[in-house]
Amino acid sequence: MMVKLRMAAAGLLAAPLLADASLGEVYGRLHMSADYTSNGARSAVNVSSNASHVGFRGSQPIGGSLEGIYQLESEFAGDVGGGEWAVRDTYVGLRGALGEVRLGRFGTPARRVWETVDFFPEQVGDARNLIRGDYMLPGADAPLQGFDERLNNSVYYRTPRLGSWQADIHYSTHTGEERYVDDNDRDAVSTSISYRYGNLYMATAHENYSRDRHVNRFAGAYDAGPMRVAVFYQKAGDPDDRAWGVGTRYGGATAALKMQYYQLDAAEAGLGAAMWALGVAWDLVPQFGLYLTYAQVRNDSRQTLAPFIQARGVEPDEVSVEPGSNPRAVALGAVYRF
Repeated sequence: MMVKLRMAAAGLLAAPLLADASLGEVYGRLHMSADYTSNGARSAVNVSSNASHVGFRGSQPIGGSLEGIYQLESEFAGDVGGGEWAVRDTYVGLRGALGEVRLGRFGTPARRVWETVDFFPEQVGDARNLIRGDYMLPGADAPLQGFDERLNNSVYYRTPRLGSWQADIHYSTHTGEERYVDDNDRDAVSTSISYRYGNLYMATAHENYSRDRHVNRFAGAYDAGPMRVAVFYQKAGDPDDRAWGVGTRYGGATAALKMQYYQLDAAEAGLGAAMWALGVAWDLVPQFGLYLTYAQVRNDSRQTLAPFIQARGVEPDEVSVEPGSNPRAVALGAVYRF
């Protein structure tokens, strides 16, 4: 009943947008896949909704170069039904000659660095299966604080582009779900500096949770004709671990072959892992595409990661992976963008 009410509210919001294009647009993506997955001990075939979402966004001139901006983005489950209202990038703000300011809930600059160089985002083989850092330490009651989050209660500033350079600063007053707190013990800061010149992209980012768990990242990509190559490196703290990856994509506008390899070097013995992914993607038209992907994780003796958890229709606690096993998956997916 609650989901129906939320969808009805979404329809009411969409109506004026469709009636007056100056107020904004409706956009989204329906991303489904049929997957064969193996956790190292058992295997199954599943249907998965992979970060499918619908949103509303727009801008309105205020005066001079200044404009008001907004976005409201919700996720839905195309496999089992239901959804979550405004859990993705949702904000209101200002944009002008001096940059952009947002208030709301949205992904961090460090997250954007990952997004730019991952060749399998939001599908089997997503790099976050290794680099997110939210794995369980032996004997712990809960997983580590992960990265690549969308943070609640956030203030965000993006500088105007200064030649080839741009900086982003993101502060969350409280990463939890409380609407009022009397301290900022659960705050977070994420920053990045990016450089784009011709076919070259480079970026570095720092993210810190409550001045404790933190990560530093570097990423780069280069386009040479039909080929794109990318590299990624991160060093996390508390606990200390490192992760790195390389990937490439070769093809044109309608078909491409892509592959990537990522490795996690954990501070504690037995908690490392490596993942590789290989896939073919076909964009039949700009709005619709198909893909076929294979990915596998090789865990060290105490690690329990898998290549089919992040940004998909499965929760980590729904998947049981034996320590030291080698989970794998094959996915045939379809993506419709609107």
